[in-house]
Amino acid sequence: MSAQRMPTQAELSTALWLSGEAAIEVATAAEGAPDWPPLMRSVGELGPEVALMPVVQLDEAHRARAARVGLDSYWYPVPRARVERAQAAARYAAEQHRLRSAAGPSDWSVWWALLESAMRGESGPLRHVALKLAVDDRKTEHGMLFQDALARALAQGTKSVTRRPAQGAMVDEAGKPRIRVGDLIWVREAWRITVIHGLECGLAYRAGGSPRVAIVSLEQAGSAVFRASSTWRPSLHMPRWAARTVLRVTESSIEQLQELDDVEARAEGFADSQAFTNAWDAIYRDSGHAIGTRPRVVVLRFKAELK
Repeated sequence: MSAQRMPTQAELSTALWLSGEAAIEVATAAEGAPDWPPLMRSVGELGPEVALMPVVQLDEAHRARAARVGLDSYWYPVPRARVERAQAAARYAAEQHRLRSAAGPSDWSVWWALLESAMRGESGPLRHVALKLAVDDRKTEHGMLFQDALARALAQGTKSVTRRPAQGAMVDEAGKPRIRVGDLIWVREAWRITVIHGLECGLAYRAGGSPRVAIVSLEQAGSAVFRASSTWRPSLHMPRWAARTVLRVTESSIEQLQELDDVEARAEGFADSQAFTNAWDAIYRDSGHAIGTRPRVVVLRFKAELK
């Protein structure tokens, strides 16, 4: 199936179907990804067995999602062949891990279990798998800078949302968030290489937490940052392979910022509302985005990505 092309009847008959909110979420993530179909809408109430029409404008589905009206009429045909290719890759990776080490299950074996559940049509695993594969095919990742305290909260799983002024690289030409549902964010934080053995290096992070080991390519090993250091390197200089925290965006929107309540401030990684306000204004007051001005901001909610 080519990008945003109406699938054939044969393709529809083998597809793995998602419905409702999950269908809209995956269709949004897959928009622009080669070989992923458009969102479908059923004419009637019997599901994908009845007549289906492609949804040309996703804004229509987003309005239905926000209003919680008519969600049951939306369907998404996840390409079975794409999930089967992912299964083959996971099977090979899991076997390679088993041959290298018997130290317990790898992330690949966890991913394999999710793929098996998706192939059985289980909606939760299928949604997770489809989001990951669609974004991988769209090749949309974003590095984002975080201060030490927030990088620590992200690594510990206590920060689940971030807000940034709706300007520059955060928005597209239409003023909508450039980072979309399903996209990946890799956290850029202060870091350093502690030791190098061939193409393997030890990594430490100024925000704390357990050190980790990364294996790099020959090209990456030839870069200027691939050298052991006793001093911390700024987050701006962190390459993708050194990141320890990867996040999957679950909600992306624009709002006018005002003082947060304590619950939302804690979701941002702060102790309370005043701590968030102080930190925000310290960073953005001089650029005219103090909270008192009610600036437009991009709001990104996320969860840790399975690695």
